[in-house]
Amino acid sequence: MQTIIQGAMTGLIDVALKWAAAPAEWAISLVTTAGAMRYLWGAAWAQLAIHIIQGIAGSVLAVRATWEALQIALVRSEGGPTDIGGLFRRVVMAVCAIVAGPTIAYQMLLAGNGLAVVVSHLGLATTLPPSAVSAFGGVTVGATGLLSVIVLLFGLILALVVFFQSVVRSIEMLLAALASPVLAVGFLADGGGTAAAWFVETLVLACTQSVQVLLMYVGIQFFVSIFTSGATPGSPGAFMDLCFFAGALWVAVKTPHILRQYTYHSGMGGGMVSIGGQAASAGVSAIMKGFGV
Repeated sequence: MQTIIQGAMTGLIDVALKWAAAPAEWAISLVTTAGAMRYLWGAAWAQLAIHIIQGIAGSVLAVRATWEALQIALVRSEGGPTDIGGLFRRVVMAVCAIVAGPTIAYQMLLAGNGLAVVVSHLGLATTLPPSAVSAFGGVTVGATGLLSVIVLLFGLILALVVFFQSVVRSIEMLLAALASPVLAVGFLADGGGTAAAWFVETLVLACTQSVQVLLMYVGIQFFVSIFTSGATPGSPGAFMDLCFFAGALWVAVKTPHILRQYTYHSGMGGGMVSIGGQAASAGVSAIMKGFGV
């Protein structure tokens, strides 16, 4: 009875490995060689949508700026302190962001893809060794061997998840481009509001691609090391390398969350937004002085 159960389990594992190995290897190869984010908002329908959203954002900005101008006028009529120049600077910055938001998203996409290309030319392995995955098919003797097969399956599934995350990220960048004009109205608020949040989130999306490509390489190197070192699949050493393989791919899946935490908690994103805002404000102030405002 035990032999029958073990044979059935071995057959099930063989089928599972064959089902997962080919798609996973295909996904790893695509992500590490041609996994750049796609520029999706260059299509005619996307450009039309952007122009419509920019028009809506301009209308919202006009209404909000008018309301704030009325508030300033009321305060000034009562002799209170006002900052007309500050409102003018914020409005100009919001207008520039509404117009340039999709272009900024595109430049971030190019920068993220550029980093991914640099990583993809490191010269590391991009595919799993031939017949390496099938070598684990018969490893079902002992707890370590069975766990090795389970960890390998988990890692192969994670490789597919990373691939689909890469595809989804192109859609997210498209959404960032489409949403940028409306969120740019946030420049009227102190600290940039939604505009600052948009910049940080889009920056994280753009940088995630290259980090995931790097982690894909790291995971593959751990897997390849099992066979280059001459270890037997299912041995304790091979099991640890498999754990690192799956661990690297798990971190790749979690990369967007990790980068977002680093960016927000370190204050890097807010600092970049602040520097950009100060530079833009200085430029607007110089223009205002030129017009005698």
